[in-house]
Amino acid sequence: DHASFGTDAMAWAPRVIDPPNPQALVPALKASWPVVEERFGEHLGEFRDAASRMADACVPLMDRLSQPPVTCVHGDHRLDNIFHPVADDQSVAVVDWQICGVGRGLYDVGYYMSQSLRSEVRAECERDVVRAYHDALVAHGVSGYSFDDAWDDYRLAILFCSVYPLNVGSVDLANDRAVELFTLMLSRSVAAIVDLDAVELMPE
Repeated sequence: DHASFGTDAMAWAPRVIDPPNPQALVPALKASWPVVEERFGEHLGEFRDAASRMADACVPLMDRLSQPPVTCVHGDHRLDNIFHPVADDQSVAVVDWQICGVGRGLYDVGYYMSQSLRSEVRAECERDVVRAYHDALVAHGVSGYSFDDAWDDYRLAILFCSVYPLNVGSVDLANDRAVELFTLMLSRSVAAIVDLDAVELMPE
């Protein structure tokens, strides 16, 4: 039964909505918004209005991402934290698990796809990636969770994970690499949100 998938085995881990996550994120987003507008506003495009409301919308979004079916989520699943194989080795190592927890599985997929891939690459392969993820769930016994459910969770994750680049006030922008990183993350995030019309999932 998909409704209980992962919940017992992950009882030790906080959900996306559990403290201190929202208590830390909301004030951070509010403090970061003036910096986003001043330094990165040109990259917001038609997402600007929704982005300005993300500090108020993020808690309801976190709650939705915490509802069953859930599994372990890394929480910061981006290219910098992934070591890819060399030669013929097919193993992949993922580091920096300090904010791991419990949430919808597509959280990590949406975050990685929307901010670690070039937008044109993401758009070309994202449906196949979500399909492969869903096929793996079904192959391992998950039922009652359709591909459409997975696709909706993917879009929801992409919308919510815009909080990472929108929290730019938490980094030292005197560092050129940090500026470049957040510019790329934000522009890619906005492109994904627009392409998938994810703003329609924003709470009222």
